[in-house]
Amino acid sequence: MTLERLTVVPGMLGEYRSFRQLVDGLSAEEWASPTRCAGWAVSDVAGHVTGQLTDVVNLRLDGLGTPEVTARQAKERAGRSPKELAEELEEGTVTAEALA
Repeated sequence: MTLERLTVVPGMLGEYRSFRQLVDGLSAEEWASPTRCAGWAVSDVAGHVTGQLTDVVNLRLDGLGTPEVTARQAKERAGRSPKELAEELEEGTVTAEALA
């Protein structure tokens, strides 16, 4: 089954907005918590998801989804706060919506 763009895009944008709200509400303790991804904290996963969106809307598509690019996305955002990543997520979502 193939989903149509008119279904996928609004759903994707909604999920990014929900994720932004989740990230923005995290405490310092939650931000530093480990995840099921070995060696990754919540902040690392959020950095990867944020980086993925930013890379896509800026058409940086080479290697997307590879371990190297995934690690780069998290590393580039290391040390940033939940609020900072939430702001980047919002910017990326607005851009993605404009491009849709």
